Amino acid sequence: MEKIFYNLTNPQKSILLTEQYYKGTNINNICGTAIIKETLNFNLLEHAINNVIKENDSFRIYLSKKDSNLMQSVKPYQFTPIELVDLKSKNDVSILENSTLSNVFNLEEKLFEFKMFRFPEGNGGFLLNIHHIISDGWTLGLTCRKIMIAYSILNNEIPEENISSSYIDYIQSEQEYFNSQKFINDKLYWKDIFSTIPNTVSIPGSLSKTSDFSSKATRMEFILSKELIENIKSYCNSNKISIFNFFMTILSIYIYKINNTNDFVIRNTYFK
Repeated sequence: MEKIFYNLTNPQKSILLTEQYYKGTNINNICGTAIIKETLNFNLLEHAINNVIKENDSFRIYLSKKDSNLMQSVKPYQFTPIELVDLKSKNDVSILENSTLSNVFNLEEKLFEFKMFRFPEGNGGFLLNIHHIISDGWTLGLTCRKIMIAYSILNNEIPEENISSSYIDYIQSEQEYFNSQKFINDKLYWKDIFSTIPNTVSIPGSLSKTSDFSSKATRMEFILSKELIENIKSYCNSNKISIFNFFMTILSIYIYKINNTNDFVIRNTYFK
């Protein structure tokens, strides 16, 4: 069968620029972990992960140079053996995460890595390290959910459920958008918006010197109560907005208040 090549989408092009700027680093790695309290059948878990790989073509996207341009194609599914790592306790999970997250992907090879881990009690879980060019944080959460659904199906706990999705569909929908009147209207709108350059704003603590920039980062976690999460979801549903846009609005209000300006831009890649 002849291999079909697709251009990178606009979000992918943006991620590629970051990759090229911080070449040789893991800046575009996204890592997530699922810890499962019950005793696991790791053979079934390995097959569940493979079922998700099979039914979601983003895992089978490979990038390659074609006519000096980086393009993408989808490889046929092949079973992927998943390494099983024995850990002494949950404290060892972060060590496994950090060692996996430090791996730097070659853009023209496989762009994800799964690992399963087992605790002495027989429970455990899995982690996924994936390149941002084929996934994002939200997709990571959806993938973990699909794996648990696939595992439950194999374990005869729930009936069959659809776990498939296609990035090719997104590529095609983006191209349809570029050929639409809506794209023309949007382009005219944004050209008008940026006819004047927005103000430069900053957040206290932001780096100001280029020499201070680095791909290294740390993370702060804020655990929201279940009640607050439900209130946020209810508010977003009532006002027909996404949770992402809800928090972007909060960030915009914060920047407005500390800079006393409403003419600024928050850079974000978004396509509907």
